Amino acid sequence: MTKDSDSTFIKYQKDRCEFFKVSEIQNIDSKFIFRFWTDSYVLEIKKNEDQIFGSLIFSVEDTNIKKNYFRKEFVLDRKKTEKIYNKITDENFNLPNLKWESGFDGNLFIYEIKNFNFYDYKSYATCCNDISEAKKHLELNDFITSLIDIKEISNTFSNQIPFVCYKNYNGAYGTCKVEELKTNKKIRKYNRSKKLSQCKPSEQRPKIQTFKTS
Repeated sequence: MTKDSDSTFIKYQKDRCEFFKVSEIQNIDSKFIFRFWTDSYVLEIKKNEDQIFGSLIFSVEDTNIKKNYFRKEFVLDRKKTEKIYNKITDENFNLPNLKWESGFDGNLFIYEIKNFNFYDYKSYATCCNDISEAKKHLELNDFITSLIDIKEISNTFSNQIPFVCYKNYNGAYGTCKVEELKTNKKIRKYNRSKKLSQCKPSEQRPKIQTFKTS
């Protein structure tokens, strides 16, 4: 790990990887990996030999059944992926450590880069927008969102979520699909399933995993 890496949130990285069902970056054989994390998704850029791959991975947890996840990976356009790769591998590219003097409020973003034996870990939150060190982080965020319509992909993912109520990583509150609970019959059915999930393990029905661990 680089000397100026931010160790504030790295202790939670294993848990974050488990939620999104991805391997920890140190355990992947690719020569180069870049990850841009939020609580809703992770953007991943990989380089193997001369090929560059990009993907956007979303994951949510069913609030009714703990550790029951729905995950979807979207492959990114090759040319857009290469532009992001060129940006973050430029010799002048470097994200400063914010040192968290402005607190921890706001939306959290995490950046990981592994290049052979080089590993860099940085984090940033919107509470730090006003400090000078935030400029590089904001520029990178704007660059990524100018190339990738994350909102549109997020909407596509949301429409495919099979759960009535779900939450993102580190989410204190869940989101419920109102259209799924329009009738009293559906509300009663949901409440029964929620009550069942709170029973002892021996009293519960077998859990059905929505996807396999990668």
